[in-house]
Amino acid sequence: MSRLPLLLLSVLLATPAAQASDCPDLALVLALDSSLSIDRAEFALQAEGYAEAFRSPAVQAALAAAGTVDVAAVVWSDGAAPPARLGWQRIAAPEDARRLAVRLAALERVAPGRTGVGGGLAAALEMLAGHGCAGRRLVNLSGDGRETLAPRMGLRGQLMRARAEAEALGATVNALAVTDEEADLPDWFRSHVIVGPGAFVMETREFRGFAEAVARKLVREIAPPALAAGRPGLPPHRLTPGGRDHPARRS
Repeated sequence: MSRLPLLLLSVLLATPAAQASDCPDLALVLALDSSLSIDRAEFALQAEGYAEAFRSPAVQAALAAAGTVDVAAVVWSDGAAPPARLGWQRIAAPEDARRLAVRLAALERVAPGRTGVGGGLAAALEMLAGHGCAGRRLVNLSGDGRETLAPRMGLRGQLMRARAEAEALGATVNALAVTDEEADLPDWFRSHVIVGPGAFVMETREFRGFAEAVARKLVREIAPPALAAGRPGLPPHRLTPGGRDHPARRS
């Protein structure tokens, strides 16, 4: 056989149109808090909560509606321990979501330290920046406390820079606040963390309710914007007694 057809095929596969076909409709980074305020049992509930969510039919249906979805994760604490990263996995079928669930359940916490929300968000955005052709870019950040690292280490601007970077990337940052220690944490997340089109905060009072909370949050944020606007079939946003949904304030 002539080598010419093979050569033409290789050229076609290198064209922008062919490369674009490999671009996901949604790139999603999960950002898990591993700071000192979260003990080993609570971190395990957080990791298993994400795993359980990706096993759920509701989240799998949202993934299917969103098209091609790539998911990665970072585990963050403070600057003394670089964030751990779970590489990208493409979700094209329920079995892919179940494989991701296994990887999420096996996540280990990084060395605990103070709460470096800005560093965690920056690490998540770094992964998104390397996934530049995604149709939508999203960070799902969860935690139980506000930034405590910045005043101590002179990193006060890190969180502000990370939010600005998210805006420059066209990314949306949503947050899930665990309010067992800080009842007003959702307000802080809303004012200092979330950004982007349709950004919102949800809350749950304790890590024992984390799996249900994050599943509902994922269904809402993964759904394509047209579906999310109507939120068909979504349960109420009250996640646990006292739980609330906090949309972003309009500036």
